[in-house]
Amino acid sequence: MPSQRAGRHLPPGQDAGVAPAPPATLRPAGLGVRAVAFVLDGIVLGSFLMVFVALALLQLFLRTDTGARDSDAAVWTAVYMVMGWLAFVPLYHIVLWAWRGQTIGQMAVHVRVVRPDGSDIGVGRAVLRWIVYALSVLFLFLGFVPALWDDWRRGLPDLVAGTVVIDLA
Repeated sequence: MPSQRAGRHLPPGQDAGVAPAPPATLRPAGLGVRAVAFVLDGIVLGSFLMVFVALALLQLFLRTDTGARDSDAAVWTAVYMVMGWLAFVPLYHIVLWAWRGQTIGQMAVHVRVVRPDGSDIGVGRAVLRWIVYALSVLFLFLGFVPALWDDWRRGLPDLVAGTVVIDLA
């Protein structure tokens, strides 16, 4: 007699204590949709950069008496505020991928980063994925070339981190 769990029959050979097979409903996200998500994330990050720069210039303007006197401290504070944005960029990706599996751009186009079994990726995989993602972008997007022939459209960041980007639409 086949195994049962909560009144449902399990496929032959699958025990009630064994994790189910990856959902058949997972569909890889297309490259075009992922490119749109990348551009949208660039717009979001660019908007945050403008906020950081505006705050830096405002404090610079106020701390130098509207430009009437020099203040090295004000200049360095402005530099540190803009450098704070550089710390914000990885946090934006890592926190959102670990928390929701989606950045704001990915939410807009209805794609999500998951493990191949459909589960959340967690902080460790999000950090690893971001590091390889940043290197892929830095080196002329070459890390995304494997997505052209991979059945699941996985680029180097996905292959290294063991993730896949799925279409939720």
